[in-house]
Parts: sequence; C-alpha cells; structure tokens
Amino acid sequence: MIEEKVALILVIVGLYLADCFVMLRPTQAVAVIALPAMRLPGYLSRKQRKKMRLGGRVLISFGLTFYPVAGCFPALLNPLMPAVAAFKTAAILPSIDAKIVQRRLAIHRLAAARLLVRSLAPMILMQAFLLFGMVPYHLVYGGIDQLLLSVLVAYICAIAIIAFSYPLVRILKLRKSAYWSLAAQALVCVPLSLNFPRKLALHASSEANAEQLMARVPDMARWSAAQDFIAALEFAKNATNEPTEVGSADALANRLRQVSPHD
Repeated sequence: MIEEKVALILVIVGLYLADCFVMLRPTQAVAVIALPAMRLPGYLSRKQRKKMRLGGRVLISFGLTFYPVAGCFPALLNPLMPAVAAFKTAAILPSIDAKIVQRRLAIHRLAAARLLVRSLAPMILMQAFLLFGMVPYHLVYGGIDQLLLSVLVAYICAIAIIAFSYPLVRILKLRKSAYWSLAAQALVCVPLSLNFPRKLALHASSEANAEQLMARVPDMARWSAAQDFIAALEFAKNATNEPTEVGSADALANRLRQVSPHD
C-alpha cells in the first residue's frame, strides 16, 4: 500500500518536472530578465525607474545542445523557481525563424509580464506547498477527509493562479484560446498549475534574437552562453540549405569564439 502512495507522489513530481521542459529551435534561446527589487528608491526619476523596470541583465539558455530531439533542443525551466517567467527569443537564421509561429514583442512587454508573474509568487509558493507538502503528507499519514480537503484547496489555489494570470493575455497580446487551453490543462492536471503563468508567457517571444541579447548577459555567464550558442549555430548550419545563412552563422560563431572565459 505504501508503495502505491509513494508511486502517486512520484507521478505528481514527474508531471511537474515534465511540464518544465520546453523545446527550442536551433539558435533560439529561452531568456530570463533579471529584475530589480519590487520597491525602488523614491529619489529615482521616472526615466530611471522605467529603465530599471526593464531590467539591464538577461540570462539566456540554448537548452541541451548536445541532445537534439526532432531537430530541436529541450530546455529545462528552473523547477525551483516557478514564479520566474521566461521568454523565447527569435532564431538567428531566417529559414529557422520562419518556422516559429509566435507573437513577437518588445522587451518592455516581456519585462511587464515578468513583473506580473513575480507578483503571483505567494500563490505559486502556496500551491507548491500544497502539492509537494500537504497532499503527500495526508496521502501517507492522514485520513481520506484530510486528503480530500488538501486536494480541494489545491484546486482552489489553481483557479486563483489562473484567474490572476489573465492580464498576461493583454500584456503579451495572446489569443484567448491559448489562455483557456492552458487553463484546462492546469485544471485537469493540477501539478501543471504551478507552471501556468510562465508557460503562458512562453506563448510570446521577443523581437530580439540571442545575438542582440548577448550584450545584456552578465560577464560571468557570457562565456558559457557563447559556447552553447556556437554549438547551436553548428547544428543550425546543417538544417539550412542557404549558403548566405551558413556564411553568417560561421561569422557569428567566429565572433563568439573571441569571448573569454574570464569576461
């Protein structure tokens, strides 16, 4: 009996971890805007506040570039930080970028979405506590009444997360069908509700590509990002038949090789 309960707990965890994976086209990256504290000093001007809200730093990842799957790279969103929204960038090569059907947005809208998702952190953390704390505890040690109550509260919390995420539809100019599709998935499979806000944010991508965002990558992470970028470029060259695209990929890879590990 205890083995079945443990197996059910592992299924809940496994469903959440599987939902943290996203697929990236070659040279497409998943990026996270590093935002300042929620409260900014009062002496800052309006222009300075806006600049800080946009975020000066961006962390990018090209996924598992050593493990392509059907011509794409799987990338894992940080499972310990479900309240941190990410976005996808445009691909470098036009032939690959043309296959990405997503609404392209300016960086300030993506930063606004990042702020909104961060404001949902208390609800998301409560849901994580319910799903990975209270529900497993009552499943193993509690009675059926306690288990049903914790599951009911988890559903209520999921509904709240879905409802308070609705402004993302306007911020990111998303189709309502995308919102309701993800909402249905989150209600049918409650562990997916933890990722609902950031998976909704991933339905849009930035106008900028990874090359344009490299200047925003922190110095200590730039060399590692450059190596993954080169690996993605090498793979992308095999996916295109355009000589001009191959030449531009080679030129970009040569520039990236100049990035020092001590930068």
